[in-house]
Amino acid sequence: MTTDVLLIGRAGSQGLPGKNWKRLLGRPLCEYAIIAAHNAKTKFNNYYVYTDSNKIGTLAKEGYGWEWLQTEETGKETLTEDALINAFKLITLDHMPDHIILLYSNSPVIQPGMIDEMLKYAQANPKLDSVVSVANYEMFEPLRAHDLDDSAEHYLDLTPSWGYCTGCVTRYLNQGGNSLRGSGGGTWFNDFAVQILSKKCFNSMWTGRLPFRWQGIDVAGYPNISGSFDLDHEWQIPVLEWSLKQIGFTEYSTPYSNG
Repeated sequence: MTTDVLLIGRAGSQGLPGKNWKRLLGRPLCEYAIIAAHNAKTKFNNYYVYTDSNKIGTLAKEGYGWEWLQTEETGKETLTEDALINAFKLITLDHMPDHIILLYSNSPVIQPGMIDEMLKYAQANPKLDSVVSVANYEMFEPLRAHDLDDSAEHYLDLTPSWGYCTGCVTRYLNQGGNSLRGSGGGTWFNDFAVQILSKKCFNSMWTGRLPFRWQGIDVAGYPNISGSFDLDHEWQIPVLEWSLKQIGFTEYSTPYSNG
């Protein structure tokens, strides 16, 4: 079976300008995903980076030998789906991969061995569209979420959000849910550290499950450590650095024998 690695990341960012090149523990943010793929036990067929950033592209190409993909549209895409479609068109010019390991330049917390385990599970379960890493944030249980109604004159009304549905309440109560955080069970979110996408995802990109349609319909989650997420705000940097230390990174070393 053919498996390719694809790292995506743009030069610009509205939320946190230059986020993919922010330094975490002395390294560019985007390098952590490259290090993880480079040190996987599985030797993948091809390694690609799709970016309009000269810094990211040069690091991946000259530092690690990855192929740098670009078109006139690179970096201009509004949606992730558009970027993936454009990258996939370039990849499939000469071959059709069975799986693509999608990595984000701004999601650095990838446990050693994680990519290998997730790919093995995806290959053993061909009915799955994708296998994605998820992190547990029980403090964000949907039943704790509210919308702010600013129609009142002097205050904001707290109204139940979309998460307050019959199914959520039933699940919460069945698991002994109460006001204690985590009492209703784990609440798992996509952390975008690793996504194993089958070729089916690219053939039906716009019919997948919202909001991450590129993952398809049948999606399995692989538990990552809490404190893993994609970087979009400055305050997240110390949290991500803490998480990186938990999996063995320091300013001077990595969890891998060959760096």
